[in-house]
Parts: sequence; structure tokens; C-alpha cells
Amino acid sequence: MKLPALHKSPTPVRPEITHTVADNGLDVYLVRDSRAPLAEVRLMIPCSGTNRLHAGQAELLVHDLRERLARRERLTGQPTAWDVSWTGEWLRISGHLPSTDLRRGLVPLADLLTPADATDTDLATWAVPVAKRARSRLLDHSEIVSRALRQRSFLPDGLPETLPDPEAVGLITAAEYHDFHDLVMRSAGAFLVVVGDVALSHVLEHLPRSFQTHALAMRLTATPAPQGGLHTLPTFPTGTQGEATLQLCAPAGPADSRSTAHDLLNVLFGAYSGARLVTHAQRLPRAPSLYSTLNATAGQRQFIVTARLHPDYITTGIRFINSEMDRMLTQALSVEESTAAKNFCLGQITSVLDSPADLASKISLDLSLGREPDWCFDFPEALRKVTPLDLGAASEELFAHQGWTAAVCGELKEDPVGNEWTRLRR
Repeated sequence: MKLPALHKSPTPVRPEITHTVADNGLDVYLVRDSRAPLAEVRLMIPCSGTNRLHAGQAELLVHDLRERLARRERLTGQPTAWDVSWTGEWLRISGHLPSTDLRRGLVPLADLLTPADATDTDLATWAVPVAKRARSRLLDHSEIVSRALRQRSFLPDGLPETLPDPEAVGLITAAEYHDFHDLVMRSAGAFLVVVGDVALSHVLEHLPRSFQTHALAMRLTATPAPQGGLHTLPTFPTGTQGEATLQLCAPAGPADSRSTAHDLLNVLFGAYSGARLVTHAQRLPRAPSLYSTLNATAGQRQFIVTARLHPDYITTGIRFINSEMDRMLTQALSVEESTAAKNFCLGQITSVLDSPADLASKISLDLSLGREPDWCFDFPEALRKVTPLDLGAASEELFAHQGWTAAVCGELKEDPVGNEWTRLRR
């Protein structure tokens, strides 16, 4: 099959991104998009901490804000156009509004930013589902492994904690929660992204006045300090009998890095259906699931390889992943292989840029990583310029790295691997 020439891939139109700082210190980014009478709003507030009490308070905050939205829904009889979530590092408030009545559309946001009025009874009620979710996560293979990798791949100081203590969350008092709410819900370090058919002056005019001004931003950074080796972790009954989760992690530079070669290498190795790891894994027994990702934690990128496979084949899986990394280091990529991966990346980014909702989320994500707001518009051209030499250098940086840390969790009768990973990648 003949692949389409790379130069024929669509080039996204670069819109004007306007940036200003509101009176309360909030950074505001506007992307004018007149294709539809809509406005996509993303408010990102830094909210990271290093202890599990902080994580519990953050989850209670999300529950509180969602309760406010549900209460407004009941009062107005209209479905909410807003949602609230917590990434472990950022509180994310998103809205989908008609641009023809931005003032009315932003009223729920003003309600979300007002001071907390929760009582001890409210917190006790909210703590039940928060604790239940935390206990469930504590029994999940993927959660156990990813937490272990975070702990072993970074210095302990400054590493965000994302999992609440299910026993402690029910002990948080209303006074403690109110203090936490007031500390988080401030403009310092926060930013607002609006994509839609609205003018910047209109956005500034109708911004909620309840958002408090400057305070110390709750944003953490961490320093990579990989311990290396493979760690076998305790596991518990999870309903995933006959399955183990293996993750391997190496530091991949600052989160604001413009290393497009790393992004392409990740896709080539294991991030789409035509990737080497995915296609070559089909010859392994018991049809394991293998893929790679580039994640960001506390200002640093991590290159992570994940395998879900039968416990009896963990050693086989480790050897297979190791051999595929060696192939990336020693066997040159074909033009067809590289072109297919580039076309996949271009198709993905083009679909994001073509949707106001996806674009608002993408710009918000890039800003949260310390990138420029127009990073996604520069990416296609940077991707086209990646050469085989660039990919070779990226392979050396990632696959030849001596700081690989690995963790495995599952229904293991015994340690099935010992120092296998240490022996292969040292």
C-alpha cells in the first residue's frame, strides 16, 4: 500500500491568540473562532500537594463544586454546561457556553468561585464516595504500579500526591476544608482559556468578581532521581485474575520540552496500532497488551512502557520489550515506517485543532506543562522536520538510558523476574 506523501498533510490555520492579565491577576488567553456561536472555557487552578490529606481535600473540593452545579441544575431545570475535575496537579473547571449570552453563561462559574459554606455534616456525606473511590484505586494494579514508579523515579520532596487516604478523608473538618478552599481558589498561577466567537473585552467584562487575587500558587516541581531496577509489589484481589501489570519508566526531560523527536519516537515504538511494540507483540503467547506513553509529572516528562499480560509470561514480556528497545537503537527506521507515524501524528493534531472544545483543552494542557499557548500550532512543522538522525539521537536518550525503573504487580506466586530487567538494561 502506498502511503500519502507527507507534504500533502493538511496544515492547520494558526489563529491569533490574545493574552492579557485581568485586574485580579488571572492570566487570560483568547482564541477567536467564529465558526459557531459558542465559547469553550477552561479555568485551570494549580492544586498540588505532597501528602494524602491534601489529596483528600482536593477530592472533597471537586465533590463540593459538582454539588453546586447539581443544585443549580435542580433550581433552573436546565442541564449544566460545566464540569469540574482534578488532575492531581490542577483543578480544572470547563464550560461549553453560547457566545451570544456570555454574561449569563458565566454565572455558574461565579457560583463555583464563591467561598465555601460546607458544614461538618456535608463533609461527612461527601467523604463516603471519596473514600470508596480511593479504596478501589488502592486495589487496582495500574494504580499500584504507577504510584510506585512515581515514588521511585523522583526525589520525594515536591512529588504530587494524587490518592486520598480513605481513612483520613472522613476526619477533615469544615474549618480545615474552608481554609483549603480559600488557599486554592485564588488567581495566582491560574489561567483562563477561551476559544470561541467572543471578544476579549467581552470576556474581561463578565469575568466573575468573586475570584480572589494573588496568593502563593499551589504548584510543585520535582527532580528526577530514578532508582533503577525492577520492583515486585504486593497485590490484592481485584477481579483481574490471571493478569499482571508491568510498567517501565525513564525520565524524558522537562515537561515544557519541544523535543518533537521524542513524541514521534513514542508513536513509532508503542503509541498507535502500527507501532513496533504493538505489531510485534502479536507473536507473543496469551495476547498481551503493550503500549508506550509520554506522561508529565511535576514539571518532568516520563517515558513509560506498559504491559498487561499473564503472570507466567512476565519474564518473556520483559525480554521482548528489551529486544524491541535494542531494535530501535540498532535498526534504522524505514521511510515508510517514519512517514506512517508522522501522518498519524498529523492526523491526531489536526483533529484536535479543528474542534474548539479539543483546542481549548489542548492549549490548557500545554500551558499547564509550561509550554507556550501556540505550541500545538508549531508542532506539525516541527514534526515534518524530524530527521532519521534526530530519531537516532532520541533513541539514545530514551532507550539507552541507565535510569530505567520498573515495577510489576499481579497475582504472582513468587518473584518471577528477579534482576532480569537490571541485567538487560544497566
